[in-house]
Amino acid sequence: MKKVVIGIIGSGFAAELHACAYQKVCGVEVVLKAVSSLDPKAGEFAKRYGIAAVYEDYHEMLKDPEIDMVDIIAPPASMGPWLWMWSGVKSMLSAKSP
Repeated sequence: MKKVVIGIIGSGFAAELHACAYQKVCGVEVVLKAVSSLDPKAGEFAKRYGIAAVYEDYHEMLKDPEIDMVDIIAPPASMGPWLWMWSGVKSMLSAKSP
């Protein structure tokens, strides 16, 4: 079975919805490996979903070679337009436009 390793940017309400949805994906093994968030409760979020790594700086998370895809679940203003430059390095998923 194919495996996809995911890093999540954000740990609020919408991140909870995404993490729950990833647990229900069929036909591919989904591994939630890391979360990047400034929220002090990000560690609790990670623990609930078995996420191994917590970052405050998403640049550090993006350097992880094992992460195949990044799910951006944060306000667009917090990301900056330059984040989209990373799309050539990692697959990105975002519910918000740049």
